[in-house]
Amino acid sequence: IAPATDPADDLGDLYARNSPATLTIENDEAPAAPTNLDVVAGDAKLDLSWTAPAGTAGTLADYDVHYTSAAADAVADSAAAGSDPATAWVAVSRSGTGVTQTISGLSNGTEYRVRVRTAVGASASAWVTDKGTPKSGDATLSALTAATSTDGSDFSTALTLAPDFAASTTEYTATVDSTVTHVKLIPVANDAGATVTVGGTAIPGDSDGVAVALETGKNAIAVEVTAQDGSTPKTYTVTVTRRKSSDATLSGLTATRAEGAEETFEALEFVPPFNLERTVQNYFATVGSSVTHVKLTPTLNQSGATVTVNGVTVSSGSPSGAIELSVGDNDIEAVVTAEDETTTQTYTVRVTRQSGDA
Repeated sequence: IAPATDPADDLGDLYARNSPATLTIENDEAPAAPTNLDVVAGDAKLDLSWTAPAGTAGTLADYDVHYTSAAADAVADSAAAGSDPATAWVAVSRSGTGVTQTISGLSNGTEYRVRVRTAVGASASAWVTDKGTPKSGDATLSALTAATSTDGSDFSTALTLAPDFAASTTEYTATVDSTVTHVKLIPVANDAGATVTVGGTAIPGDSDGVAVALETGKNAIAVEVTAQDGSTPKTYTVTVTRRKSSDATLSGLTATRAEGAEETFEALEFVPPFNLERTVQNYFATVGSSVTHVKLTPTLNQSGATVTVNGVTVSSGSPSGAIELSVGDNDIEAVVTAEDETTTQTYTVRVTRQSGDA
């Protein structure tokens, strides 16, 4: 500093040249973007995670996280934010520098796009994007009803299940008469995105249920609900007990005759003719002295019943063994035992063999 005439002037000049001043540094370089953005779909939510860009320690302000359900051709990845996710990007309220974010309150089954960027001071990185579709984890039913049929086609008769339906109750029972051959279960999923099967058969969306053929006794039918997100299904079980039949009647009864056990058997008519209404149990026939054997062919009215001819079990619709005739009256009994094993009915055919003694 050059000497001055007045020392005070020298000090004033020195202070002026070294007084505090505002220093502004311009930096137009944007921060690096986050990497490894991952989106995991949940029930009405998306869970986001990412990796912080290198070199942001101590300088990172936060991340901007946005989401939208609008299509890419309607709202570009770089479009400005708005307030309605159906028509614009919507900012998620957040603070801090965490590398995770949950976006809640979303609609299951709707695809959402998400974008994340780094914020450092007033600068921001480029957006990184991904997408995900929230899916419901609801695997419950909102209703379960049933109907019965005696022929597999007409399900106009409702079947009451016990206990009364509740979404949290998974075990139900019902009892039907032996004449009921089919039951139809009509389940309704609580969530429209869930899938339902009855006895392993999938129910389409427009179906009124699935018909299941019933065996005599207990029939455990599984109704399985799989949530939209594919999580472990929930199983409801309906056990329908079909009573055993008490039908011990025949739907047909015929006879044949022959002049020897090994000879050809021909039709034998008896009276009255077999009663199709199954109200007659006693029948009569007369044969000549040369006829030595007869066979009976009983046909069961109910498949679960059994029949014997003179104590020997016979298959329904098949002839019995050859029965030898004595001269005079021969009573041949066809005894039917119902499926319930307690109800029986006896049909008697009296065959009178005439004497050949002249």
